[in-house]
Amino acid sequence: FLPWRWKSDWQRSFTQLRQDGRLLVAPILQTLILNRDPKQVMEWVEKVASWNFRQIIPCHFDAPIQASGYEFRQGFSFLEKDSGGYLPETDLQFLRKLDDKLTKIGALR
Repeated sequence: FLPWRWKSDWQRSFTQLRQDGRLLVAPILQTLILNRDPKQVMEWVEKVASWNFRQIIPCHFDAPIQASGYEFRQGFSFLEKDSGGYLPETDLQFLRKLDDKLTKIGALR
């Protein structure tokens, strides 16, 4: 028993989401949390991106991965106005509806 139904093209969505291993902020964080105060998030991102590191251990997909501050920052490009998101819109529909409902009832601002 699963609380969702797999769509027939789930593999295409996964491949598009994974983007050959590039850094990714989880769609739920993009849609429901981090977009609430993009300026503050980007200030934090810039601070972390200025650190001298060569790899990141992400929560999902391949780990560790070779990445610099530049690649780390690119993972948050969804917060920039002209980022041209790469997540499939059909896959984001549920999260966008949830965002609208949670905002309407005052659970999110």
